[in-house]
Amino acid sequence: MSDRHVLRNSVGSAVVGVGLQAGNLLAGAVVIEAVFSRNGLGSATYA
Repeated sequence: MSDRHVLRNSVGSAVVGVGLQAGNLLAGAVVIEAVFSRNGLGSATYA
């Protein structure tokens, strides 16, 4: 099987995984900044 075919089939799930991780990272930043009263990227997302 060619590498091109493997890449084409796997890139969709990789993009979805990165998107989910980015969402979890921002949600965690909001919670941590609210608990510890620190300003950062999380406060910029809901301000």
